[in-house]
Amino acid sequence: MARGEGVRGADRRLILILCGTVYLATAGGQPSPSLYPAVSRDFDLSTAVVGQLSTASMFVSIATALIFAPLSDLVGRKRMILIGLALSAAAGFGSALAPSFTALLVIRLFAGAGWASITPAVYALAADRFTGQTRAVAIGWITSCLSLGGIFTNVVMTQVAAVSSWRGSVWLYTVIGTLGVFVLARLLPADPPAGRVDKGSFRALFTGGIFAPLKDIPTRALIGSNIGRSLHWWAMLTYISSLWVDVYGVSIAVVGGLNLLTSVGYLIGVNVSSRLIPRAGAQRVNVWANALAFPVLVAETALLAPLPVMVATAALYSACMGAGYATQQTLLLAVTPAHRRGATTGLNASAVQVGGVFASVLGGIIIGTLGYRWLGPLLGWCSLAAALWIRRDVPEDAASPLVGGRQSVVASEQPTSGR
Repeated sequence: MARGEGVRGADRRLILILCGTVYLATAGGQPSPSLYPAVSRDFDLSTAVVGQLSTASMFVSIATALIFAPLSDLVGRKRMILIGLALSAAAGFGSALAPSFTALLVIRLFAGAGWASITPAVYALAADRFTGQTRAVAIGWITSCLSLGGIFTNVVMTQVAAVSSWRGSVWLYTVIGTLGVFVLARLLPADPPAGRVDKGSFRALFTGGIFAPLKDIPTRALIGSNIGRSLHWWAMLTYISSLWVDVYGVSIAVVGGLNLLTSVGYLIGVNVSSRLIPRAGAQRVNVWANALAFPVLVAETALLAPLPVMVATAALYSACMGAGYATQQTLLLAVTPAHRRGATTGLNASAVQVGGVFASVLGGIIIGTLGYRWLGPLLGWCSLAAALWIRRDVPEDAASPLVGGRQSVVASEQPTSGR
């Protein structure tokens, strides 16, 4: 937990519910990247081709996040979260039964729409319900669970696949996700009474309201830099499991454990950053994390060191990414007025997916033509560019409302709690 006042019991309960929600969003009833080698063997395709499952999902997430996330400002956070969970569950059933890779690719689109509906609404709901240090803690925990979803899902899916198949893993998480829809329908707090929602409200939303947050310079820098950050991060997420198998000859059963060891670094980075924010400021921690990620990523792929060294380097890189994402979310919610949280988190989610789309494609091209060694040197520069952009355009005290400093001008346009 971050330094600061303790989190009350009722607040802690809601934070845990939101953490469970984002975990289901990341699991999503889909084959995780650690299973891509098994999927490629099943359909007799290359790993680079199967990696485009992530690309397909991200394309849909880009478009639907721009629609679903702002809708949560109009119709409520809970409603959009439940819609997203239902879409993810439906995608899980389809994936488990997919007769061909083409069918699996099409079904993956629904999973992308589900993720785009859930994750931005969860962050916006946390900003609505919490203020001060409690909000910072909530953001840190939710961000940790976004990572934990990938870590735990990778481990469980690979172990289940080792004794059955990748389809068996998908079935498991499809059942869990379906049950989650009904459980969270009871546990998530009800949306407050909405104002008048009519054709004019939707017309205003889709004729400029979606991109209105980009008029603010710090918001534009935070969202834009996230594209660069995602370029290298999603490339590694997509292809690291294939690297373990192709370069080090690791079995699928062991891949999940290696990903667990390296991804724990992400959780450490999130936790450490939340403790550093009161001392150094979210902006500085973000810049440091992105700048350090550049040489670490280059060393990780260019050297291809012995496996223990490779795992340690990958864990350090993940720690940088965890700290960078947690502080980016903290800064973004601090400078966003309450009535634009859905639109802003949707734009940010789309930025992540834009970077992810290019990362998946570029990563596949780099691996296919130059090999794994060139992933870090060619994509790592994006992390350094993100650090420089945020250092230039985001004030050092941008998140001061979270740590007791003076209020951000932009954040003060609307109350920081409630909708």
